[in-house]
Amino acid sequence: GIHPTGREGRDCIEAARAEGLPTLTAYVRRYSCYPQARWDGCAVIDRAYPRADNAWQDIIAATNEILALAATGE
Repeated sequence: GIHPTGREGRDCIEAARAEGLPTLTAYVRRYSCYPQARWDGCAVIDRAYPRADNAWQDIIAATNEILALAATGE
């Protein structure tokens, strides 16, 4: 995948914005708790994984932006 804070990610975001497409400012960082939670069959917030709180806050921020875009019809 493309990392949003790397050069390629920034280029993709700029290209989308130049075309008038909505973009998010929030992004979900890669944490080791995601594959751990997947193997345990639960959400990252359900267990005391390292960095789970940070991971969950990333998900909440991205979700809130998506919901805000949906509410405006963009």
